[in-house]
Amino acid sequence: MPRAPLYVDSALAASIADVYRRHPGLLAPDTLHRLAEAPRGQVHYARSLTESRELSKQNQPCVVVASGGMCEAGRIIRHLERHIDDPRCSIVLVSYQAPQSLGHRLRERGPTVTFQGKTWNKWAEVIDLSGFSGHADHNDLIAQLTPLAGKTKVRLVHGNVEQAKVLANDLRDGGFTDVRIPARGEAAEVA
Repeated sequence: MPRAPLYVDSALAASIADVYRRHPGLLAPDTLHRLAEAPRGQVHYARSLTESRELSKQNQPCVVVASGGMCEAGRIIRHLERHIDDPRCSIVLVSYQAPQSLGHRLRERGPTVTFQGKTWNKWAEVIDLSGFSGHADHNDLIAQLTPLAGKTKVRLVHGNVEQAKVLANDLRDGGFTDVRIPARGEAAEVA
């Protein structure tokens, strides 16, 4: 890939990068080494919505990293609206895209995709990269949640329903008394 400016369109990612810069001693040695070798100023962060809007108007070659839960919400929507019908652009989907999500629909073959109440030409190249999920696996989740058994409600809202059912049963076996898998569109109160 040719060198191009790299933009990360996320206030949260910018804040997390600041934490990493303030606490380099907490990073793994190989990560610290790679960060030390990276040229300064190579990554530009869009923190504000104004910066994000301006970035979406970018016409020069660049790489924009914008997340948003399987392309369902967040700043990625603006970038998709602006560039989905530009054959010079590529959309890289990283890891799991739930059925019926916009990310899943983008991944499917076809000349168009509908979102935001409009049908768009899907002229941008769509690349599907699997295996980069940052989510913990089943055993990791059980291990992390175990200290909370009997003390908290659990709502499983992400992933395949069949796998969520298995996780729910294992959580119940581990002492969680209030475990549910809400239906799509169902509201859950967070306290």
